[in-house]
Amino acid sequence: MNHPITDRLRDLIRRNPFHPFDVKMVDGKIYHVPHEDFLTVTRSGMVFYDDGDTIHKTLNVTLILEIADGTPDGA
Repeated sequence: MNHPITDRLRDLIRRNPFHPFDVKMVDGKIYHVPHEDFLTVTRSGMVFYDDGDTIHKTLNVTLILEIADGTPDGA
């Protein structure tokens, strides 16, 4: 599925060097992505978040409010 949000998430995950970012949901929850292994976007457009500890979620792409890019200033 080609969707602007899934395309943006794929770009952020594949960026080299990787920079952390946050995925903000419409309900106010924020999922911090400090490493590319925390988020997976499938070819069909499913988005999975796993912090490696306690949070394992399927994120509904239509409920993503904002992606806060962690690009350092001047990059």
